[in-house]
Amino acid sequence: MKVLENAIKHMGLQIEELEANHGSWPYRWTNSTAVADPGSGRIGVNNANPSLATILIVSALDKNDQFALPLASLTAGANIAAYNGDALNQFVKYQVTGPPVDHGGVWLEVPVSLVQLVGFAPTNNDLVQFFMP
Repeated sequence: MKVLENAIKHMGLQIEELEANHGSWPYRWTNSTAVADPGSGRIGVNNANPSLATILIVSALDKNDQFALPLASLTAGANIAAYNGDALNQFVKYQVTGPPVDHGGVWLEVPVSLVQLVGFAPTNNDLVQFFMP
């Protein structure tokens, strides 16, 4: 919950605003499969093949240095998705399988299982739009 605490502290947000702030955030893809800090504004998974990923690795800040606030509040059963840039027909959809692990409010690891993958094959530094319905 460190991400939410930091957002409240540094941005003066109210809890109601945080809970209502579902949407999408721009990130840059990382090819690294290490479960480690992906770097600010970056997102990736723990497998070179996104369909085999079990962990989503995501910076607490998107590529525009904005907090992706609801990430720390994800729960098992929630659906999340990522799109190749603006290509809404190229995506991966995961279901969250457990609570995210918050690494000091800097990055999170989110346990996931594949729901659907269609044409999603970003390369390092590609723009990826992360979405939470």
